[in-house]
Amino acid sequence: MAMIALFSALSSHFWSYDTFSTIANQIPDLMVLAVGMTFILIIGGIDLSVGSVLALAASAVSVAILGWGWSVIPAALLGMGCAALAGTITGSITVAWRIPSFIVSLGVLEMARGAAYQMTGSRTAYIGDSFAWLSNPVAFGISPSFIIALLVIIVAQAVLTRTVFGRYLIGIGTNEEAVRLAGINPKPYKILVFSLMGLLAGVAALFQISRLEAADPKCRFRPGVAGDCRGGDRWHQPDGRAWLGDQHVLRGADHFRTGGRPGADRCDRADQTHHYRRRYRDCSGAGHL
Repeated sequence: MAMIALFSALSSHFWSYDTFSTIANQIPDLMVLAVGMTFILIIGGIDLSVGSVLALAASAVSVAILGWGWSVIPAALLGMGCAALAGTITGSITVAWRIPSFIVSLGVLEMARGAAYQMTGSRTAYIGDSFAWLSNPVAFGISPSFIIALLVIIVAQAVLTRTVFGRYLIGIGTNEEAVRLAGINPKPYKILVFSLMGLLAGVAALFQISRLEAADPKCRFRPGVAGDCRGGDRWHQPDGRAWLGDQHVLRGADHFRTGGRPGADRCDRADQTHHYRRRYRDCSGAGHL
């Protein structure tokens, strides 16, 4: 609000309906990406690959239309399917191997970016006005893409606050161990959230194509929380606690490796030089095993 007031005071042209309608028509892709990232942050994860997954979806759409001669709807479904698959891969590896999503999504970022480059030959693919109807204003200067993005936000809010699924996600992010002890398996829910993030990245790719009339494999989107992860964002651990992102990287890795058990890191390091019997004598009495 302060920035709006400042710019309105500095320029007589800022505070106008045209300004806000122009901004509204340029941010639908960011709006849907923010919805997916919100779900991921709620469960205590993060996804750095959204920009590359968006580029992958856009590249798949361009190949389907320009290379294979597909119509708009099948090409759009292909792009969203590729993005959802990338998100599912990120979630599945994170859950199955218990690797921090920060690391997994960084790997998927490179894979998706490379696939996008291979599809388009590292060049921007000009699709034309096949998706222009999404960005063309229809009423009061507002485009259908903004209306769709607004509906996505409303539905997401309702899911989080009005459904059992939303309560499960909040419970997983707050205390995953308590959710597990309550008889709820959190793994499929976490995978589903990452798949949803991928799907929304595919939708964002369609919005971007409609605005640029092209698929750009070099487009980048860096979530602010990812860029500022060392500034103090909270990553929830399996035991329900959280640690701050400004801790040393090695300390964070040790925390993930030991599951956040107090003193477990000390005992695990001792295992490197002491016999396992020494571990049972020192650690079992402290309640770490």
